[in-house]
Amino acid sequence: MLDTVINLPAVILGFGALIFFHELGHFVAAKWAGVRTGAFAVGMGPVLLSWRRGIGLVPGSTQARVLELAGSPADKLTDEELAKHGLGETEYSLRLLPLGGFVSMLGQEDGNPEAVSDDPRSYNLAPVSKRMVIISAGVIMNLLLAVVLFVVAFGIGVKFEAPVVGSLQLGGPGERAGLMPGDTITNVNGAPVSTFKDVDVSAAMAKPDSALLLEWTRDGQVLEASVQPEVGPRGLLSFGIMPAASATLRSDLDDVMSQKLWSAAGLSAVPPGSILTHLDGQPVTSFSQAANRALETLSPRLRFSTPEGGTVEVPVGTTSVLPLLTEDSTERGWAGIAPVPQIDSIADGAPSEDLLQAGDRFAELEGVAWPSISEIQTLVSNSPKPQATIQRGGTLIKLELPLRSDGKLGIGLSPASSPLQLTGSQLEQRFRVPRGLTVPGDGDFVDFAQSISTASEPQIQSGTEMYRFELTQEERDSAGLLKRSLALTPSFFEPESVILQGSIPFEAAAMGTKETLKWITLTYLTIDRLVRGSVEVKQLHGPVGILDVGAKTAAQGLTYLLFFLGLLSVNLAVLNFLPLPVVDGGHMIFLGWEGITGRPPSVTFQKWASMLGLALLGSLFAVTFFNDLSRLFG
Repeated sequence: MLDTVINLPAVILGFGALIFFHELGHFVAAKWAGVRTGAFAVGMGPVLLSWRRGIGLVPGSTQARVLELAGSPADKLTDEELAKHGLGETEYSLRLLPLGGFVSMLGQEDGNPEAVSDDPRSYNLAPVSKRMVIISAGVIMNLLLAVVLFVVAFGIGVKFEAPVVGSLQLGGPGERAGLMPGDTITNVNGAPVSTFKDVDVSAAMAKPDSALLLEWTRDGQVLEASVQPEVGPRGLLSFGIMPAASATLRSDLDDVMSQKLWSAAGLSAVPPGSILTHLDGQPVTSFSQAANRALETLSPRLRFSTPEGGTVEVPVGTTSVLPLLTEDSTERGWAGIAPVPQIDSIADGAPSEDLLQAGDRFAELEGVAWPSISEIQTLVSNSPKPQATIQRGGTLIKLELPLRSDGKLGIGLSPASSPLQLTGSQLEQRFRVPRGLTVPGDGDFVDFAQSISTASEPQIQSGTEMYRFELTQEERDSAGLLKRSLALTPSFFEPESVILQGSIPFEAAAMGTKETLKWITLTYLTIDRLVRGSVEVKQLHGPVGILDVGAKTAAQGLTYLLFFLGLLSVNLAVLNFLPLPVVDGGHMIFLGWEGITGRPPSVTFQKWASMLGLALLGSLFAVTFFNDLSRLFG
C-alpha cells in the first residue's frame, strides 16, 4: 500500500503524458493542415499559466488581455483582426490537473457534430485526406511514443521472470503434457519466447478449445507436446504452470504474506534477502532445484547465506509428492488412498478467517467424515452455509462456515503429514477401513505407503483393531516411486529472472519496435477473446486498476515504469482507433464515408452514434470500475 501511495504520482504523470502526446499529435497535424487551433492545453481543469503570441506568459488565461486589446474573445476574431493586434490564434496553457491535455480546433467538437464553421480554415472544410491525417496523428504519436519507451527500457535493461517451469498445477494441462519443474520453454506455436510472461500471455490468448504446440528443453534435450490451455485460478486460459523460484528470499515479505506464515514455514530466524545455498548439506543453486529434490528425511535442513555475510541453518517441513489417484481426478494419493488434508493458508478478508486456523482438519463436512480435498471443494460449492466439524489438535469444534461472494471458503489445502491420517472412498469401499484412521508412528504418507507395500500381509493396528490392505502388484511397485519434497511455497523467493537488454540505438530500437507490434496484436487479440468468451470482462482493468498496477510496477524501478507506460501507450492507440463513435476510429469511419459519398453522415446519425458510443464507453467504465474495486477490496 505504501509503495502504491509513493509511486502513484509518477504513474498519474506518466499516464497524463501519454494523453498529452496523443493530443500533441492532433495539434501538430492540425497546424500542418492549416486548421485554426484555438487552444492547446497541458493538463485539465482551471488554467494556472498561459501564453499567447502578442501577450506573453500570464497567470490564468490570456482571454482577459485579448478582450482589452481587441474587444472580443479570440475565437470571435478573424485571422486579419488577430494579425492587426499582433495576437496569435492559439492559447498555450498549463492546467491544474496533470491528466493529459487537449487541442481545440475550429469546426470540430467531439460529441457535437453541429459545431461546424464556414471559416475557410475550419476543420470541417479541410480536405478529407488532411482530416484523416489529423485524426490518425494522435494514434501514430502514441505508437511512436511506445517504441521510444520500449527502446529506453530495453537500452537500460528490463528484468522479467525466466520461462522456466517451477511448479505445475495438480492434474493441469502442463503436467499432463509431460512438463516438469526445471524445463525451459523456448517456443509456443512456433513463436520463440523470452520470458515467462510470453508463455502466460500465449496461453491466455489461445483460441478456446484449441491446442498450442509447446517446445521446451530439458538437460540439453528438445521436447515438444500439443497442450490445450484450460481456465486457471485467475479465470484466464493457462498451461497450469508457475515460474521457477531463485535462491534469494524476497526482501518485501511483509508485503506479500503475513509473519504468521513466515514463522509457520520455519523461516523466522532467516532474514529477508538471504540466499539459499544448501539442502541437507548438499549445495543448491535455486529454490526450485531444492524443491524438486527427493528427500530422505522428514526434517531436512536449509542453509542460508545472510545479507550480513553470516549463515543460518533451519529445519523445515516436508510434503508428500503423490500421483493423481485417477486420470480424471484432482486428488493425490496412492492405491486409492490419500492423506487427510489440512488448512495451510487462509486468504485475507475471508469470512471464515476468524473461525479457522492453519493446521485445522475437517473431521466432518456436510455429513461426510474426513473428506478429501476434491470432496471438500464439491461439498462447499453445493452448500450456501457448510456445516463442519474441525479437528484442532486434540479438540473437535462444530462450525457453520460463511462463504465468500464467489461461493468459496478462501482457504488453501495440502496433505497433512503429522500425525498421518487417511481418507478416500476406497478406504471404506475396497479396504473396509474407516476414514480418518491415524497411522501409528512419526512417518508421513511416503513412509506409510512404502512400509505396507513391502509387507507380505499389509496391515495397520489402531488400538485393539487390526486393518488389512489387499494390494495389487502394480500398487506395490508404484509405492517405491513416491517421494517427498520441501513444504515451502516458492512465493517466499524471488523468481528466476532474465534481463532483456539491447545496445542503443539499433538493437534496442529493433527490440522496441518488435515489442510494440507484439502488443498491438495482443490488444486486438484480447478484444477477439472477449467476444469468444475465453477472456472475461471481469479481467479488464479500469483507471483505478491501471493506477494500482502501475504504482506497484513503478515500485520495481524506472525501467518497469517505462515498460508499463509503453504498454499503456499501445493500448491507448489501439482502443482509440476502434471503429466506435466519439473515439478516433469512429471519426475515421465517418471520414471514409464522406470520402466515398462526397458528403458526411447526417447530423442526426452522428448524434445518435455519438450517444451510443458514449453509452458504451460509460458502461465499460462502470464495469471496469466495479472490477477494480472488487480486486482492491474484495
